[in-house]
Amino acid sequence: MPEDKRDAALARLLPQTALSFAEPVNQAGWKTLPTSYVVCDDDRSLPPSYQEPFAERTDTTYHLTSGHTPMLSMPEELAGVLDRIARQ
Repeated sequence: MPEDKRDAALARLLPQTALSFAEPVNQAGWKTLPTSYVVCDDDRSLPPSYQEPFAERTDTTYHLTSGHTPMLSMPEELAGVLDRIARQ
């Protein structure tokens, strides 16, 4: 990824509250709605072995050979996957 695009993306990041990891979930959409998961095979922040249990809960799993942010590193490929999901 070009350095200028990387820097622009980093500038838009905001802190995430720790409460988002601790608050109970009252209703999980993946239990009642059709869901898909995109495993990022080269993710070093959340390795595929950690992503697989989430993917197993869904109806369909897709794989991209990307790191943690496919929307930045391979947007066309991600758009194609999202298009396929939307057409299901």
